[in-house]
Amino acid sequence: NPDMRGVRDFSPAEHYRELFPKFLGDARPNAIICCHPGRVDAALASVDPVTTQREDELAYFQSDAFPADLKRAGVRLARFQG
Repeated sequence: NPDMRGVRDFSPAEHYRELFPKFLGDARPNAIICCHPGRVDAALASVDPVTTQREDELAYFQSDAFPADLKRAGVRLARFQG
């Protein structure tokens, strides 16, 4: 891929709503933003310390802020065809 973004330390103090626009910044065409959204259950929590961060990412992607941030950055989603 020509442009990989989204690398972070998964600190619980970070809020994805504040991080994601930075990942969009000066993204090149076909950029990929790595993300880990999800709902956390007991099974996941028992094997993965990245829990609240997954919930935070999912909440952002389901919010009105996500498409607004894409529009503001002039970015659109493309379907991956691998």
